[in-house]
Amino acid sequence: MKKSIVFLALIFALCSNLSFADVPLFPVRNATGSWGYIDSTGKPAIAVQFEDAKPFSEGYAAVRKGGFWGYIDATSRNTTEFIYTQAGKFSQGLAAVRKQGELYAGYIDTKGTFVVPSTYIDCDDFSEGLAAVRQSLSTGWGYIDRTGKTVIEPRYLMESPRPFREGLAAVVIDGKWGYIDKKGAMAITPQFYNALDFSEGTAMVQETVLRKSTVVTSTPARPRAGKCGFIDKQGQFIIKPSFDAAFSFSEGLAPVKAGAAWGYIDRKGEMVISPKFQLAENFSEGLAVVLLQSTPDNKTYFGYIDKTGRYAIQPATCFNAFTFSGGLAQIITDDNRTLYKDHTGKTVWNSGDK
Repeated sequence: MKKSIVFLALIFALCSNLSFADVPLFPVRNATGSWGYIDSTGKPAIAVQFEDAKPFSEGYAAVRKGGFWGYIDATSRNTTEFIYTQAGKFSQGLAAVRKQGELYAGYIDTKGTFVVPSTYIDCDDFSEGLAAVRQSLSTGWGYIDRTGKTVIEPRYLMESPRPFREGLAAVVIDGKWGYIDKKGAMAITPQFYNALDFSEGTAMVQETVLRKSTVVTSTPARPRAGKCGFIDKQGQFIIKPSFDAAFSFSEGLAPVKAGAAWGYIDRKGEMVISPKFQLAENFSEGLAVVLLQSTPDNKTYFGYIDKTGRYAIQPATCFNAFTFSGGLAQIITDDNRTLYKDHTGKTVWNSGDK
């Protein structure tokens, strides 16, 4: 009987820890500039004590103490030393870091053990088992697996790499965007002026248009940005290029710009929320943040709409507003305060009150 009680206690403790680790935590800063974390109700979860703090990912967060970064878990326990000058988020169990006094970066596990040695000048997060890395500017970006093995040789001279999404990654070759598969084979021929990651089976791409010149010259025509549309994984347009700008699909809708205003289309390409916003972001947790067009008072207004286009959180003037994640959205006010709001628009955290 005593063994059973002990066993049940251990199971309860384990489940409690797992549940706590799954609770989303949000970085907050007090009036003196120190950082800690709150939960989704606005209650303090990790005491304010850090010089800087990043969002949690896979149960761990990078925080800074004594001028250097380290990692904590959701119970605020240190899982690594504070020895990094750069610290990325954990993705698929690994985080890209640059150690104090070292020029190159590598990848560590949650205990701070280097799994991939520090041999790269730049490292990106892992996605679908691969991460973009580069050892020099001249060789460009390539992709490694979680053991550090080079899977796709470095050759892509891009300012920023793109992760693999739904089996494909966008890359630039000779100034045009296309897509490669996980073996590095060209899946969609480079032909676009711009291209976003695949999402929900489609990718937003922008046509390349050659500039017309009235002057006879032997200089090749320079490309310029054309209209935006959406392709499938075979590179075929499923929504023809007809928009001045667009973002990826998220939760069944995609923000598109028609003329001077942004609205939303469905997967058939039909406008389901009329273009009336100065800017529109992707949907997340059923809501999307939108920027209203200029108003007579010349202030910036952000609001949150649902998928019918109705306001779930009424527009208010602020400096910036971000998408929902873990049940809360962060808002930066005009006077540089940080707010967190829930789906009803209730403010659960106001840095000015702390």
